[in-house]
This record gives sequence, structure tokens and C-alpha cells, in this order.
Amino acid sequence: IVHDEAHLSPAFSRLLWKVEHEHRIGERGETSRDRSIHVMELSATTRPEPEEARKVREEAFEHRPGTSKGGVFDLEDDDREEKIVKDRLNATKRLKFEPVEGSGKDALAQVIAKHATQHDVGKCRVLVYVRSPETAAAIVEAIKDKLGLKKATSEEVGNRVRLLTGTIRGYERDQLAESDLFKKFKSDPNRPLQLEHTLYLVSTSAGEVGADLDADHLVCDLTTLDSMAQRFGRVNRLGGDGRSACVALVHEKAKDVDKAQGPKGKHKKQSPFDIAVAAAGAMLRKIADNGGDVSPAALRPVLESDEAKTAFSPTPTILPVTDILFDAWSLTSIREELPGRPEVAPYLHGIAEHEPPETYVAWRAEISELAAAGIKEDQLDQIFEVFSLRAAERLRDRTDRVQNELQKIAARHPQIRAVLIKNDTARWITLSELVPDDNRRKEQVRRSLAYATIVLPTEVGGLNDGFLDGGSREDVLDVAEVSVAGQRVRQRLWVRDGSLPGVLSEAPSTGLIARHAVGLGKLDPDDEESPPAATIEYRIAPGESSEPGAAVALQDHSSAVEAAADRIGRALGLEDSIRKALTLAARWHDAGKSRAVWQRYARNGDPGATALAKAKRYLHPKALAGYRHEFGSLLDAALGQNGAVPPAEIADHPERDLILHLIAAHHGWGRPHFESKAFDRERPTSENEAVAVEVMQRFARLQQRFGRWGLAWLESLLRCADAMGSQPAETGDQTRRQASDPSRDREGAGASPEAQTSSLARATEDSHEHSRAGHLHPRRCDQPRPVLRLLRAAGTGAPAVAGRGGVVRRW
Repeated sequence: IVHDEAHLSPAFSRLLWKVEHEHRIGERGETSRDRSIHVMELSATTRPEPEEARKVREEAFEHRPGTSKGGVFDLEDDDREEKIVKDRLNATKRLKFEPVEGSGKDALAQVIAKHATQHDVGKCRVLVYVRSPETAAAIVEAIKDKLGLKKATSEEVGNRVRLLTGTIRGYERDQLAESDLFKKFKSDPNRPLQLEHTLYLVSTSAGEVGADLDADHLVCDLTTLDSMAQRFGRVNRLGGDGRSACVALVHEKAKDVDKAQGPKGKHKKQSPFDIAVAAAGAMLRKIADNGGDVSPAALRPVLESDEAKTAFSPTPTILPVTDILFDAWSLTSIREELPGRPEVAPYLHGIAEHEPPETYVAWRAEISELAAAGIKEDQLDQIFEVFSLRAAERLRDRTDRVQNELQKIAARHPQIRAVLIKNDTARWITLSELVPDDNRRKEQVRRSLAYATIVLPTEVGGLNDGFLDGGSREDVLDVAEVSVAGQRVRQRLWVRDGSLPGVLSEAPSTGLIARHAVGLGKLDPDDEESPPAATIEYRIAPGESSEPGAAVALQDHSSAVEAAADRIGRALGLEDSIRKALTLAARWHDAGKSRAVWQRYARNGDPGATALAKAKRYLHPKALAGYRHEFGSLLDAALGQNGAVPPAEIADHPERDLILHLIAAHHGWGRPHFESKAFDRERPTSENEAVAVEVMQRFARLQQRFGRWGLAWLESLLRCADAMGSQPAETGDQTRRQASDPSRDREGAGASPEAQTSSLARATEDSHEHSRAGHLHPRRCDQPRPVLRLLRAAGTGAPAVAGRGGVVRRW
């Protein structure tokens, strides 16, 4: 496990070291002998290490085999003589303190903007770092004012100054990363030294780590020493002859420095973070008074000094983990709250005053439609599993800030429902519930929002230039279908029956698979068997799930998965008995799909038809009434079909326990249990109950034998084989390339916003104005959408056809 920028998350580091130690020593599982977890940390800024952290790490090192005892890999003396290394280590960067007269964010923003724009005549790149997103936004406005851009278009402003914070939505952040301005800040030894005009990039800590920036000059406020070192590393990054960077550190005297040195500091108790910032200010003041050299070579002894320990960001309170907690967290099939099993988040992040919990916010166009149709919460889980939230859809901010902005939205739409996702479970919640009047209840809600995700309907607004803004009333752009590099194309299709006039022409196949469909309402409200009045179909690319989008016989699928499992086992060098157990589990893993209830769900209800493992389309999941096919598979593998004679290849196998557990757990259940609704109603209740008890007992035995992570690893091998065996043989490389290429423009799928607009223009030329079918594509809500594929034609029962009729709809 390689943990990059490890100094930023000491709590996670401690947890990883504890995991390695527990895996090597505490478990002593069979897989841990040859496949032990090995943690490696990467960081350019070494954090002072508390004694407890050092002890946990050394305990892990102590039990590593051979020469892998740990230690630090650093530059050797001959490395430092290499020209590239030498240029970077000795890059000229001169620090100068600049005071702020007055107090408040406005005063700080104005002074920073003044020092930044002093470089305007130099036609260079000026990077600005501040701690607060609000201050960063104020600085952008101040720079615009000083450059005379207050009345300029957004494009003109974007060509000169940009804002980067961790609170911006992923889609807008990706656009920023692709902007010409941002690219000109990227480190490149061949870029021109001078520009047409000076460029300004204003950033919070979001641009400190992992950003390969190389500005010409830097203006910033004061923060902890480790963050200051990261900032200094983003200016004159490559060094070299003829380059010299000015670093202006703008500080508020009373707040940042004087309070820590004088009697004023006694008037108000300072937080550990404020104390660290003040200590960093004192250390950097000494550097500024002695030439101001903040090159990496000059900073290294400062960062390694004893004095630096007080100037680093405070280490959060790190909660101790135990084997009992690891055991509780391994019970993943129990999704409800479990006594003695706390949430994982505080153990990942630690508890720190200066780093309060955060909440994610996203927007989807269909949320209100799903709410109005009474979609149940288990269906929400399926939707967000199939059509998961991507980074482009989400923004994150402090939980208290999110709640404050939601309050503004709730004032306009108190009864609008949103989706709250926490611990991989989605539930409905009204906006008024998120912002109760009672302070005690408000704090309870705030705790429930910590490290959770809120998915809002697009029509409630709340987004302004990528930032959460509860006062913004404009419909939000839905970007769920935008694909960036490395992501596969996906689509949502909305169809209302009986609303499509005329004859529609067939469109080329998009190569996407209808993975999940949600019915909205009924054509005949009085008829229980009535088909839905509308449907939202979630379509994904081949390879994105285990569903190939075509009918596959159960025997064929099982054989393909068995072959894949055997290849995996041989490639990993598994011992013969374990490899054979894996292949037998693969052979039997979907046997439970042969049940009549599952075949009806797969629209294969003819008793004489060949049993299917995969179907082109499925009924609603409620048709299964809770039945889990892997539990049916387990019954067949353990007791034999119809409970007659257990299959000898499993009953006589030395790894019978492992075979049965892999079958049970290949979709995440059986760790440690199945719910009773998963039982096979074709088998006696006594058989179901007996096998369910054995599932729990077997899980305990195998986890004791293989260890927590060892058993999970073996389970993952069958899941990998299942995914490999589920890929359709007829899906060639070309189709896969098209489905994974975000730049292709096939009827608008995965195209750039500009290409989508072009596709839209073509589609609306022959649009049927009163058609109500629409593709949920990312587009402003006042623009029409092209129809990409239709499920049914005008309610006639005709086979699926495609058309290009556009519609005017907020989606």
C-alpha cells in the first residue's frame, strides 16, 4: 500500500501501519505468510513523529522479512550534484514579509491583491495562496478591480485570473485544469519565460499538494510551516539560470505573530493551529531577516529542526484501533448500526479542531421525479451503485458551511426531497429536515452530515461558478454523464409511454448496456399490473459492470467464470487445493439463478427455456421478493439440488468451507450473514435456516484461518473472475475503445459540451415539439435535449427504435 503525501494524513498513516502489524502478527492467517500487507509512505515534507506513531511503525517494521525493515530513502550526495536536482534544490526564492494595516478578510484580500498586481508589468505568472476560500474569492474580485476587469466577460476574466479551491465542484475544477491559464502555470522547462500579460492563479490548500505548478512569483498569507513549504515548492519549481522568484508573505500582525510573542496572546486562548501558525511566522521572520532564502536546500535544515515541531500543523487526535474493531468492521453484510462498531471516518481522518468534518454535495436532474414516483430507498441504493456519483459531480465543504447554504435553499423549497448517502446507504430526506430550528436537533443533523453526501435536485439551484451558494436560484447543470479521461461513457434515458408521435428512424447503436431501469408511476393508476407511465433507464459501457447487455445461458456463463478463475489462480501461484476451491466456487456461484423466481426476473419465464445467467433486460427487483441467487447457489452446493445428494466434488473437497464461503460472499453477503428475505422459497424453511446459521459459523472459522484481509482477498479473486467471465465474447476491442473514449461523439454520448451543443442543433431541426422523451444529458436546463434512444414506440408495443426528436424540458 503506497500512501502518497503521507504527512497530510497522520491518522490514516497510523491506521495503515496498524493494519500491516495486525496482518503480520495478530492474524497469522495462511495467506499472510506469502502475501503480507506492506506499507510505504511517500512525502517531501517529513512531519515530526510522535512517540506512539513511531512505535506503531517500528512494530510493523520489526516483523518484516529479510531486508525490508523500513527506513527512509533520501537523496545521496552524488544525487545532489546532478544538474536537474541541483537547479531545483537551489532555485532562487526570496521571502519578504508584508504587513496588513487593519484587520479582517477584506483588508487582507486588498493587500494581497495589491502585491500580486505589482507584477502586472512583468508579464509573468503570479500564484496566490490563502487559507480561506472566502478570502480567495475576495482576492479574485480585488484583482479584477485593479486590472479593470469588473465589467469584463467571464471569458476575458478567465484569461487573466482564476480561482482554485477545494470547495469547487469537480466538473468546474476539471474545466479549470484544462484552461489555457492553468496550463501556463504547469512546470515545463520549454515554456516561454514571458507572456502576453501577467496571469494570476488564486488558490487555497487545494493547489498546494499534488499540483505540478511553477509560478514566477508568489504572494500568500501565513499558515503552518509544512503548508508554507508546499507553497514555496510551487514557485520557481524548476529553478535554473536567470530565474528568481519574489515571495511576499502578507500577514496580519495581531493575529498571526504578535499574539504569540507578547502579552496580548494571554487575552484569548489560542487554538493549537493558531499557535503553530504563529510559530511558523516567527521562524520565517528569521529567514526573511537573513536574506530570505526559501529554496529547498535552505529550508531543509529548518524543517528538520526541533523548533519546527511546534510550527507544523497540529497532529489530530488519533483514535486507537484494536483487533476487536477490525473484527467489527469486517462484518460488512450488516449495514445497520452495530453496537461496538463505530464509524470508520474518525479513524481515517483523526479528530482535529482545525479540520472539521466535511460533506459532499451533488446534483442530479431526476431526483424529484424519483421522489414523486415513490421510489424506495433500496432502489436508490441500486441506482447509485449502477450509476455512481463521479468526482465531476461533487463538491465538498465544511459540514457547517454546507448546512448553512442548505438552509438558504430550504427556505425556498422546504418540502423538496433530496438523497442523503452515508456508509454506502441512500435514504430520502426533505430539505427542511436538514436545517431544523432546534439547536440540539441541528447539531444532531450536522453529525449525520459529516462525511456524507447530499444529492439535490437540479431545479433547487445552489451552485454558482462551481461553488456551493444557497442563494443561487439558477438550475444546476447536471454533469453525471460527462466522461473525463479514463472514464467510460454512460447515459440516462427518460421515456414516457404513448407520447411519441410519428415514425422514428433507427439510430446507430451507442454500444451502451441498459443496466438498470426505474419505472415512474403507472399508465393506469387503478391497475396494479399496469406498466409504468415513464421509465428512466441507466445505461453504462461494456465492462462497467458484470452485465453484458445480452442474454447469456447459465451454463455458458458458469463455464466462462470457471475458466477465468483457473487462469487467475495459476497466474497467482495459488496452491492446488486453494486454486481448485476457487474454480469450483466459480462453477457453482450462480447455480441459484436457475430458480423460477430468478428466471422470471430475467424475463425468461418459459419453463422449457434454457436457464439464463444474464438477460438483456430485467423486471423490477421487487419481482425477486428479496431472494438472493447466491444463497440459492449455496444451498445447491452444500446440500445438492432439491436437497437430495450434496455434490461429491464439493462435499469431499478438503477446502469445502472455503468453496461454500466464496459462493456465499461473491456479491458481498455472507460476511457474516444473509437476511431471511434472501431465502430460497423452493426449499424447506429448515434447510434455509440451517444453511444460514452455517454461513455465520463458516465465516468465523475462515476469517480465523486466513485472516481478515486474506479472506477478503480470496473473495475478490472470485469477483474478478465473475467480471472477466461476464464480458461478452462478441464485444470486440473496437467497441470497448469507443465505449471508453470520452471524446467520441456518437449521438452526443460522451462528447464535449461544444460537441453536444452541435449534436443538439442537428437533433432539434426535425424535433417533435410535444414529444416528452428526453436524454438526461449535461446541459443548461433551458436548453432542449436530443432523444438518443427510445424504449417503446408510441405505446404500440413495437420493438425498440431510435429517433432524433428534441424536446424542451428542464432535464
